[in-house]
Amino acid sequence: MTAQELFNWARKYAKRHEDIGRGTQYPTMREATKRFHCTLDDIENIIDDDIEPEDSYLGLGVAWRVGNGVADIEHRGDYVIEAY
Repeated sequence: MTAQELFNWARKYAKRHEDIGRGTQYPTMREATKRFHCTLDDIENIIDDDIEPEDSYLGLGVAWRVGNGVADIEHRGDYVIEAY
């Protein structure tokens, strides 16, 4: 698996949810390990590799805004793979 393959898959995953009216939902690291038959460490190691186009973003979401605060995601497998 390459960073570009991960980006393309995560973007397609999010687009599919947007198209059916669920808003943007990104896949979790756990879902990616099942899809690509790899480990959580493999996902984390590939996140920083280059992707095309250069203005694209591939990263891990480890928290989200809740009201006036921020909620942390406790389990590494539940981190979301953001691709836009």
